[in-house]
Amino acid sequence: MVLVFATWFEAVGGWLATRDALAPWAPDLGLLFFLAIAARLGQKLMARKRETVGTFGLVVAISWAESATSSLTPAPILAGWLGVLMWQGFWRRGVDVERPLLRILISGSAALGLLGWRHLVLGLDLADETQALGAVLALPDAGAWRGALLTAALAPLFMPFALALPGVGLYWRER
Repeated sequence: MVLVFATWFEAVGGWLATRDALAPWAPDLGLLFFLAIAARLGQKLMARKRETVGTFGLVVAISWAESATSSLTPAPILAGWLGVLMWQGFWRRGVDVERPLLRILISGSAALGLLGWRHLVLGLDLADETQALGAVLALPDAGAWRGALLTAALAPLFMPFALALPGVGLYWRER
């Protein structure tokens, strides 16, 4: 069910990004879904599970979902989601990442990081010998930060909704 919902959220985010008026404000719903579940997974549960239900399964599911709706190759997508997981893990060591203000901070900074990573990967993929490295490393579209801002603003509202979806609670609850 996690893969199904992640694919739907990635598809809705892609659909919003194709609309002219909404494109700069398109939130990354897949990122919010990923962060909601990753925050709920406990360290003991992740270490104890011997199946792919832990964080590895979550990263693979969200990577497959984005691969189904993206023009990027799977390796950079997987690397981007592993980076997001490490970013949340960094915060998780000292504070409770399920608090609303921390959800806003983590999701906004992760959205900016993923945006930059995707821009870098697309730039390097499209670069040829005639392009200078400066053109590849140029900042993304000036309005692209608005999507990261809306992603951060939606975090306290969307994450509890995502955790209440049918079948998602089985991901971290004991059977």
